[in-house]
Amino acid sequence: RRKEYMDKVDVATKAAFGDDIGHMLQVVNLATAPAHQGKGYGSALMKRANTEADRLGCTSWLLSSNIANTPFYESCGFKGVKEVVMGDNNPTWTKPPFKMLIVRVPVCHIAHHSV
Repeated sequence: RRKEYMDKVDVATKAAFGDDIGHMLQVVNLATAPAHQGKGYGSALMKRANTEADRLGCTSWLLSSNIANTPFYESCGFKGVKEVVMGDNNPTWTKPPFKMLIVRVPVCHIAHHSV
């Protein structure tokens, strides 16, 4: 499964970002415990990540394994750019296939958003 994940994500990120990916900030493993969702913790972390990316002059990107989180990421300025389906052609996968969404936010989103 890890090989399938790495292969598909590698192909998808290259298709979405090309050589620019080496100059982008990746947000990795953002999660909020269900009991603490809706309190602004995730939004604060995303704002901090976007602010740091803006300071560095980078575009941010992330991979979301939960499509239901798309509205949250959109509220943080991200937009979907590519989908990856996992488990669709893997006979050892015992769960239903699922989609992961690669999303990004343009450089200086926070600065433009707050004007």
